[in-house]
Amino acid sequence: MVDNELEFLYNSLKELEKELFRQETMSERAIIRQDIWATKEKINRLLQEKQNVENQS
Repeated sequence: MVDNELEFLYNSLKELEKELFRQETMSERAIIRQDIWATKEKINRLLQEKQNVENQS
């Protein structure tokens, strides 16, 4: 399940990075950057959880 979530988040991140260059105003870009940052945080958290589970096994 974690792998599916990671794949979804990686795909979302790619789309957000593409979307960043399509934004016209700085405020729109700031919102996309916040979304990118939040997505990267979620990815890092899931990777840590996955690593913890593997270490416990």
